[in-house]
Amino acid sequence: PLATPVLSVADKSDTTITVAWDAIPNAVRYSLSYRLTGTTTWTNKNVGTNTSYTVSGLAPNTEYDFRLKAIGDETNYKSVYSAVLRAKTDATPTPPVGPQPLATPVLSVASKTDTTITVSWDAIPNADRYSLSYKPASETTWTNKNVGTATSYAVTGLTPNTTYDFRLKAIGDGVNYKSVYSAVLQAQTDATPTPTGDPIPLATPVLSVASKTDTTITVSWNAVPNAERYSFSYKLASDSTWTNKNVGTSTSYTVSGLAPNTEYDFRLKAIGDGVNYKSVYSSIVRAKTTSASSATLDFGAELFDELDEDDYDLLAANLDA
Repeated sequence: PLATPVLSVADKSDTTITVAWDAIPNAVRYSLSYRLTGTTTWTNKNVGTNTSYTVSGLAPNTEYDFRLKAIGDETNYKSVYSAVLRAKTDATPTPPVGPQPLATPVLSVASKTDTTITVSWDAIPNADRYSLSYKPASETTWTNKNVGTATSYAVTGLTPNTTYDFRLKAIGDGVNYKSVYSAVLQAQTDATPTPTGDPIPLATPVLSVASKTDTTITVSWNAVPNAERYSFSYKLASDSTWTNKNVGTSTSYTVSGLAPNTEYDFRLKAIGDGVNYKSVYSSIVRAKTTSASSATLDFGAELFDELDEDDYDLLAANLDA
C-alpha cells in the first residue's frame, strides 16, 4: 500500500471548497470523492497528479464530506482512503439594499473666453463616467453631455458676457451607481474684445524684375511681415485693364505667354489677417520682354542660304498662300 493522504481545506466560498494534500511517494494519480454530509452517495473525481482540487457548484452554508486515495503502479498499487474531511461553504453575502451613492463632485471654472467656459472636477472613486449639464442662467432647460472619464470639459459656442449654470453627476456600476448632482456652478463668459479701430496696414512690397525672355517676365519681392498671401497684378503697358493673380505665400511670380519686345506693368499688394489686413499696392514696375530668339533667326538664315532659286520661289509661293 501507498501512504495514506491527509486532506485539509485550502480555500472556500459560498459555492466552492478547495481541498489540498501533500504528494504521496510513488503515487501516479489521486482519486477524490465528495458528498453532501448526511447522504450516502459519493461523487468521484480523478484529479491526476494535482495536489489540490476545487469542488464548485455547491450550496451556500452547507456541509460536505471529502476523502482521497492515492493510486500507484502494480507494485505500490493504492492507499486506503484518507480520513473524511468535513467542510462547510460560506453563507451567501447579503446584497446591499439599493444602489450605493458615489461621492458628489465639486465643479470649478478652469478657464473661459467670450464664447467658451471650461469646467473641471476631481475624479470620483468608482465612477465609470460623468454627465455634465449646462444652461443659460436665465433659462430652465438643461443641455446634457456624457463626457466619459474626462475630469474637465470645454463648452463652446456660448454668448459673450452671459452667465451660465453648470452641474455634474458621477455614474458608476450597479453597486456604486451614481452620485447626486453637484452644486450648481455659475460662470460668465467674457465680453467680446473691443475692436482696435481701422485695420493696421502691412508694409508696402517692393517689386523687382528677376529675369525675362521674349515671352516671360519673372518678378520677385521680399516677404512682408504678417502677410498671409500676395495679390499680383499685371497688364500691357498700353492698356488700362489689370489681370489679378493670387500667388499665395510665394515671393516671386512668372508671367508667361507675353509678346516679344513688348512693355508690361506689374504691381503687388500683401494680404494679412483682420488686424494687419493688407498693404497698399507697390509702385508699378515696367519691364519689356526681349526680342524673338536670335537662334531662330540664325536657323532661318542658314535655311535660306541652302535654297536655290527654284526652291526659293516655291517657298515664297507657299508662304503667300
